[in-house]
Amino acid sequence: MRDDKDRAQLQALLARDRDAIAAGQVTEAVTLTMAVSELRDQATAAELVDLLERSCVYGPKLLVDFMYDVLAPFAYEGWALALALRVAREDVARDLLDRGVDLLQDVERLEFYRAIAAHEASLSRFDLTRNSPNLFLSPGERTVGSEVFAPFTGREQLVGGSFGTKTSLRATASLVGTLAEEGRFDSVVFDDLFRAAVVKADEAYKAPDKHDPDTARACLNLASRMGRLKDEKGFGSEYIDLILSNFIRSDEDPRIMMFVCKQSPSTFLEALESYPWLRARPRLVERMVPYLSAGTEEENACIVELFAKEGKLNALKRMGELPAWRDAFTPAVLKRGIDAASAAGHAEISTWLLSLHEQADEGDEDGRDSLSDLLF
Repeated sequence: MRDDKDRAQLQALLARDRDAIAAGQVTEAVTLTMAVSELRDQATAAELVDLLERSCVYGPKLLVDFMYDVLAPFAYEGWALALALRVAREDVARDLLDRGVDLLQDVERLEFYRAIAAHEASLSRFDLTRNSPNLFLSPGERTVGSEVFAPFTGREQLVGGSFGTKTSLRATASLVGTLAEEGRFDSVVFDDLFRAAVVKADEAYKAPDKHDPDTARACLNLASRMGRLKDEKGFGSEYIDLILSNFIRSDEDPRIMMFVCKQSPSTFLEALESYPWLRARPRLVERMVPYLSAGTEEENACIVELFAKEGKLNALKRMGELPAWRDAFTPAVLKRGIDAASAAGHAEISTWLLSLHEQADEGDEDGRDSLSDLLF
């Protein structure tokens, strides 16, 4: 009977506490949270985590710190960090990171908590976490990192009424980029935030009723920033190239594919060798060339052969004018282009490529410079 009364009292306190947090009544929230702490052994893990998450959305940091002082430890904190990043609360996000909160934390089952049940796996809202076997398997799979760039839907709450506030994706992206530059995310979280940003941009471009180029731009700017951090500081891991390769798809928005080309030219060039559907779309490949740079001789030959076969003389000439492609027209590449043009009956292209080939053969030690001169 005593437990029933305590439980009823706790429920009333939790409801009032949630309202006070949302209303910004910090003093009231602190008083109510202290009262909740006295009945902590009657609370479920979800109820305690819900208070933490609401505090991370509405703040201030003082309230979040108080939650830790009187209610910690919490069974799960990953979503709290995701929400703090979503609303771009830098002070709270830094506080959580300083406490060692992991964005991709797995939900733990601890005997310390009362009434831990199977449904409390929903603490992560069934998003993929660090040890999920499908993490990075498909770019569209939803992880806790995806929640950073999501809008409020009215279904975020673990218990009680819905909560939410205005968000600015530009502010969120700026905060994530700043924290990434400071090395605040380990390689797995870094990779996942990169993936989630590109996916969000992809969704913004594709949704016909929600087409939002500003969202796409903010997310791709963040992903570009993170890509530079990978190249310059070694942040993230080799999974980033694997993530990018998953966006080379027949139904992909060309703007996302252009981003892939700029971030990882070799990813697109390798796909061109591997995917027949991509070689069957020479106009798409032509659009991508300015965002690429010369790859291996085999990769370069693949594009030259494709353009030669399809009769795209202007595309070949434009390709030769780009500084990033000047070294691509080696004698071996030219020969394969000549053979492809001849087989397809494109005499003009054969003649043009042959003149380049002859110039290379007649050139001095710096034959490549002679080739470059002739390309113009």
